[in-house]
Amino acid sequence: MRMEKARPATTIMHAGSRFGRYKGITESPVRDIGVNDAVLRQMEDAWKRLDPWGMTVENYQETCELVKRVDCTAKDVETFTIGLAGHQEENDFSDKAGMFLSALMNSGKDSRYVIHTAHLQEMISSLGYRNTKDIEIDGDLGSYTGDEMESGTITVHGNVEDCLGFCMRGGRIFVERNADDEAGRGMEGGEIIIAGSVGDNLGGGMENGRIIVEGDAYGSVGTSMKGGEVVVKGSVYGNAGEEMEAGKIVIEGDVIDIGNTGKHMGKPRVQRVKVGAGIGMGMAGGEIWLDGRFHHLSHMIEHGKIYHKGKLILEK
Repeated sequence: MRMEKARPATTIMHAGSRFGRYKGITESPVRDIGVNDAVLRQMEDAWKRLDPWGMTVENYQETCELVKRVDCTAKDVETFTIGLAGHQEENDFSDKAGMFLSALMNSGKDSRYVIHTAHLQEMISSLGYRNTKDIEIDGDLGSYTGDEMESGTITVHGNVEDCLGFCMRGGRIFVERNADDEAGRGMEGGEIIIAGSVGDNLGGGMENGRIIVEGDAYGSVGTSMKGGEVVVKGSVYGNAGEEMEAGKIVIEGDVIDIGNTGKHMGKPRVQRVKVGAGIGMGMAGGEIWLDGRFHHLSHMIEHGKIYHKGKLILEK
């Protein structure tokens, strides 16, 4: 499911030259960005040399070698993101843009980068792959933001789609609005903070690190969790701790078993949660802390502890 994008401010672009789409921007959040035509030409040439059939994690290293020849600054990268609007019809644009920008930033000399996406109709995916820098995103992002992130920060002034922080190892991700399914899946370290709500399978299979959701979770939380901590300050419309092995889950709101239908950010959707499964179904370790109302505990808990309002109510 694609989330509704915030509409960008009106922009006016002059196309009088090869790099015209980078210039003459008015009534836009992008202001006072220096344009270096020679550097932009290098970046455009490097873009054209990317695999036309699509980008994958397997050819990411080749992309890094390619962009090392481009002597660009953070301002040059910021300017380039504005011109990406002219490439949206290309094959596999989403992953191509995300991997290319990630390589530019990770290979660059600067420590802080600003990326503009609010003017794009197509989402950029895989931005911040193996990230080591401080990145600020003005707009929404697609899937796999912060994939295998190593350090640094990613701040998103918008929404993100599936698999936020997939297998991230370190650093910090902050999302100002909502995240879709699989946030923090396979997470090995670092911290994810989501100011809005999230979709299904929050923290699924995570091994370490911390996830904080200020809003609600629409689906399962901590399925097959092996370590780390997940905190949901709102309610969970699904289940928690299914087949959990270790770690800690904190739910400050209610846990509501909605069966196989429900809503995610106000829209109907299908859930993967098992009807009547009970909190902690198949739980083999770890802790679940509940502060609000909940439907029932599973009778299939092998090991672990469950608390309600600070009081231990189950220990095996």
